[in-house]
Amino acid sequence: MISNPDFLTGGGKADGDVDALTNYLKAPAESTVLVLIADYAKLDARKKVVKALKKVAQFIDAGPVDERQARSNITQQLRASGVELDPDGMSVLFSRTQGDYSAMVAAVPILRTYAMSSGRLTARDVERLVPKQLNDSVFDLVSAVLRRDVTQALGLYRDLLAQKEEPLRLISLLESQFRLLLQVETYVSRGYTQGAAAEQLSVHPYRVKLAWGEVRKLRRADMDAAYVMLVNTEAAMKRGTVDKVLGFELFVLQFAK
Repeated sequence: MISNPDFLTGGGKADGDVDALTNYLKAPAESTVLVLIADYAKLDARKKVVKALKKVAQFIDAGPVDERQARSNITQQLRASGVELDPDGMSVLFSRTQGDYSAMVAAVPILRTYAMSSGRLTARDVERLVPKQLNDSVFDLVSAVLRRDVTQALGLYRDLLAQKEEPLRLISLLESQFRLLLQVETYVSRGYTQGAAAEQLSVHPYRVKLAWGEVRKLRRADMDAAYVMLVNTEAAMKRGTVDKVLGFELFVLQFAK
């Protein structure tokens, strides 16, 4: 595997012998699979090595798959096995995987096996078979905190602890989610679209979509206050002045006052 082959671009220079690679491409070894990971907008078609690649290589677009295409692809994969996933079930799958296409594809064999006899999948089936990702649970936790729903917030937190999640890691993830909410709120106030905000933030569009819906229901002052309190709580936990497990619970109770 060759990563970052910038010698394929207009401004890149090779560290090795490009001519040797060009000659190799004329008669590739049958026992070898050569993969070049080129994360560039385009290659320099004038270069001999690029011309040689275009003659023999298979080009695969590894860019993010948008929501519409992801839903369509998964539907087709399931239908090829005689399985129908209803629209609500697809929505749950997309939510549970946080819109990560690789995670959706990984869930297909499980869904296919489960529905082998009936040929149908519902939202309830998907909820049983596809666990929530940690970021999804953290997003629910943040929402509960901002609603000042102490019971749900503490319940979600204790569930995550029961799953052996480290308190400091959870606090760090919560801070990240709060930062995203604050950033998205800024873009909303400036009139950006969801797509433009996701591009500017380099964040998965689905995460921005969820945050977009949340910030319209929240006050900026509440988000600012929660974030500052959370940062102070993390600092106290790291100093040892607050118990790591109880730190978050104290934060929830103080914020809900």
